[in-house]
Amino acid sequence: MESESNILTRSFQDLFTGKMIKYSILPFVFSILIMYLLFFVVAGFGLDALGSVDVSSTETTMQDGIPHTESFTSTLEGTAIIKFLYFCSTYSYWLYDSNDLKRDTKTSLQ
Repeated sequence: MESESNILTRSFQDLFTGKMIKYSILPFVFSILIMYLLFFVVAGFGLDALGSVDVSSTETTMQDGIPHTESFTSTLEGTAIIKFLYFCSTYSYWLYDSNDLKRDTKTSLQ
């Protein structure tokens, strides 16, 4: 009967043979590559959907018993909406100058 150390040594030798690498490691590498590609495909679809966003707001106030309604409608296009969503809703906001963000948002509204 073989000792435990001999069995362990033989197991590691068998693990790194060409046949075992082909059966164990290559499927792992292929699945990682496929998941990597699928991630960027789905992320690309998401960024394309954010390319144009319609913004609408209505405010009604009462002055002397007369209702006054103000409406605002705009379309944000390009990278301004992506910058707005990314830098205003994450902890990385300090990476981007807030004046640049306001300027980009105002120019896209016009």
